[in-house]
Amino acid sequence: EIIAGELETGVTRFIAVSVKTFVLCLGAGLGLMAVSNRGAAVEYWEQSEDQCDNIDLDKMWWRIPLYLLCSASALGQYRVPILQYWRGLIVQLCAYEVQYQLYAIFSGLHARDNLDTSYSNVGGAAAGVVSACLLSYFINKVRDFYNDRLLLQQNQDKTSILESVVFFIMAFGVRIGTFLKLGRQSDFDKLVMERKLRAQMNEVNDPSHQRTAIELLPKEENLLIETIVGAQDVNIWSILMPALYQLVPGSMIAKLWFNSIFPPMADVAADSVFSNLMVISTSLALGLIIGFAIVQAFNAVLSTLCGCFSMSKEGKIRYNRRRRLMAGMYSAPATTEDDPGTGQDENDTDGDDNGRDAMSVYKSLSLDDVHHPVNLPKSPTEGLASTGVDAPSPKSVEGANAAGAAVASDSQV
Repeated sequence: EIIAGELETGVTRFIAVSVKTFVLCLGAGLGLMAVSNRGAAVEYWEQSEDQCDNIDLDKMWWRIPLYLLCSASALGQYRVPILQYWRGLIVQLCAYEVQYQLYAIFSGLHARDNLDTSYSNVGGAAAGVVSACLLSYFINKVRDFYNDRLLLQQNQDKTSILESVVFFIMAFGVRIGTFLKLGRQSDFDKLVMERKLRAQMNEVNDPSHQRTAIELLPKEENLLIETIVGAQDVNIWSILMPALYQLVPGSMIAKLWFNSIFPPMADVAADSVFSNLMVISTSLALGLIIGFAIVQAFNAVLSTLCGCFSMSKEGKIRYNRRRRLMAGMYSAPATTEDDPGTGQDENDTDGDDNGRDAMSVYKSLSLDDVHHPVNLPKSPTEGLASTGVDAPSPKSVEGANAAGAAVASDSQV
């Protein structure tokens, strides 16, 4: 945050975590004094350092399994649903392995400086960003197939084999998660709703059947809203932050304060811990910025190569929104304080979507104007978009963050 320009926020958080860590360290020191002999607390503290760096991890087969186990505990701290652990573990493993291998390469060349730590942290953070962006892109594509099927945006007779296989696998995972009490009950209810709505739509479009409208219960209306809002893109930070949390050696701040409580010997540099802390934190921040810049550069090259192909209006809006979102992850937006000429209309952010914000999307999905039963036209290909409900495509509501918070979207941690 400090490097990206958010000085006030970054400094405030840094001071806050430092003070909280000092309180924990002081409490641990007092506890050590209470259980030790008179004046032996500092001796116990010095002896504890002999337990560090005694294992050659290169020779241990359990290095990666142990790290994945620690990463799973970190995901538990972030309250990540168990069925989504695999997302965080993939990004955590990619970032850790790049950091570990780079440090192993440069540690022998830079034994007298901290450049090996800097190189490894920059590479690990950048690898975490790139892997998180690639994984989120893959998840968004797969979830598009699944959500389009739930919202009847596709004609089942014209669905490709790939889309059918993806939907079957995800639906099977939802059923297993519900059976094991690991998933959300509403996810299973959506599958039940999809079968019911599809059956009713087939009856409506059957001239020989007496049904003329689809009936939505209040619970099904809520599930429909949750499905549409939950179809927004996965928040990249939701799978990146646990990996970054694992890369940051939080013990460095604790060691800094412990050296204030238990001053080191005279032959130990007093500022070495603080220097390591600054090198680690700054190199990780630079790694994040470099990672997002790599993703942005790749997107720019890809869009240039694909510029000869036509893009729909919805596709342009989606691309512009993702590009601005990605840029805002590693740089602070221009403000009137920095540049008085910055006077962009906040309501017209895309230039194409007429300033449609998240709340307007949510209100358009409220279904307040829908009467029961809902009248449907005779075209099965229009799906729920033809029910009288002003329900946009799942691919056009990725910016509905406010509505997503209201329904506890599963794409946010």
